[in-house]
Amino acid sequence: MAEVRPFRGIIYNTDKVAISDVVAPPYDVINERMQEELYNRSPYNVVRLILGRVYPEDDEKNNRYTRARSFLDEWLRSGILKRLKDEAFFVYHQTFSFAGRTYTRKALLGRVRLEPLGEGSIIPHEKTLSAPKKDRLMLFKATEMNLSPVFGIALDDGDFFSEVDGADKKPLFEFEDPDGVMHSFYAVSSRDAIDRISGSLKDKRILIADGHHRYETALAYQREMMEKDPDYSPDAPYNFVMMAVVSSKDPGLLVLPIHRVIKNLNFNDYADRIKGSFPVVREVLGAELSNVTDLLRSFGERHYLFYEPDDGFVFRVDDASDELDVVVLHREVLHRVLGITEEEIKEKRKIEYFKNINEALDFLSKGGQFILSYIPPTVEEIAAYSLSGKIMPQKSTYFYPKFYSGLVFYSLRD
Repeated sequence: MAEVRPFRGIIYNTDKVAISDVVAPPYDVINERMQEELYNRSPYNVVRLILGRVYPEDDEKNNRYTRARSFLDEWLRSGILKRLKDEAFFVYHQTFSFAGRTYTRKALLGRVRLEPLGEGSIIPHEKTLSAPKKDRLMLFKATEMNLSPVFGIALDDGDFFSEVDGADKKPLFEFEDPDGVMHSFYAVSSRDAIDRISGSLKDKRILIADGHHRYETALAYQREMMEKDPDYSPDAPYNFVMMAVVSSKDPGLLVLPIHRVIKNLNFNDYADRIKGSFPVVREVLGAELSNVTDLLRSFGERHYLFYEPDDGFVFRVDDASDELDVVVLHREVLHRVLGITEEEIKEKRKIEYFKNINEALDFLSKGGQFILSYIPPTVEEIAAYSLSGKIMPQKSTYFYPKFYSGLVFYSLRD
C-alpha cells in the first residue's frame, strides 16, 4: 500500500529572507500580472523557479528552465536556501474562512513512492492535458527538484489524522497570504512520530486531489532515469514524489465547484435550448451567485445553474444513473444539448474554467456567453467514483485553498 517517507527538505533561510516575500501560489494560478508582482516582491521569490519569465532571445541553453536551475544553485551557495540536517516530515496548516465559517486544513508533506496510477495505492480522479506535463517535465529535468507538492487525500479511518494532529511539531515559519489564509509550517523529526505516521498510512490508499500533472510528470522523469541507469536503486530519490497528504476525515477539507463559462457557440438560442430540454425550477438573479453552491444544494443533486446577465435560472436534469453531477453536466448539457465535442473541451475552444464566480462573471464581458455551475462532489463521492475505475472530466473539483509553493523542496539529485 502507500509508502510515505520523510526527507531532508530544502527550505528558505528565514534569517536572510522574510518567508512571506519568497513564497507564491502554485504555478497554474499565476497570471502575468501576479508573476510581475512576485518578481518585484523579492529577488528570491519562488516564482523564478516554478514559473520564470520567458524572453524573446531564449534558446536551448538559456531559458526559463535553465535559469531556474541557476537560481537554485546560487541560492543554495549563498545560503538563501538551506538543506536541513535530518530527514523529517512536514506538517502544513492552512486556516481560512469561507461562507462565514473558519476552517483549518492539516496536511502532511513527505515523499511518496511512485507507482503507476490506478494500479496500486495511488488513485487518479481527473483527466489531464499534455501541455502542462511537457512544461513540468522540462522543469524537473533542469532543476532535478520537486518544487511544489502533489495534493493527495488519504482515504482514512481516522488514525492517520490523529497521528499527524498529535505529533510533536517544531514551528518553522508562518505567514498570511493576500486572501487572508494563514499558513503555518512545522517539522516532525522524532523517529517515533515518523514511524507512527508512516505506519498509519501503510494500509491507506491515496486519492490525487490536485497535481495530477505533477504526478504524471514524476512518473515520466522516473522512466527516463531508469532507462539511463538499469541498475538503479529502489531507494533512488526519483522513485518518490513530494506530496502533501490530507486525511479524508479532516474537517478542513473543503471541495468547491469549478464554474464553466461557455464561449464561441455559433448560435444564440442556448438558453432556449436548455429550457426546452430540462425543467427550470427557479429564476436566479446576479446577487444570488455569491452563494450559488448553497442555492443548488437546497434543490438537491442533478440541479445546475445557467447564467447570462439577462437570463439566469436553476434547471434539473432527470438522470437516474450513478454518475456524478459534473459528469452528467458534461454528457447531457455540454455534449447532447449544446453539441460541444470532447476535443473542443480538451482544447478549451468553447469553454473556460473559473474557480471564482466573480472572475467567471467578468469573463462574460470579454467573450464568454454564459456560465454553467453544479454541486461539487464530496470527498467520499470522488473516492468511490475513482475506486470504481472511472475518471472525472478535467477541472471537476477545486480543493480550497491551494497549497503554496516555496515552503519546502525535495531534491532528486541525491
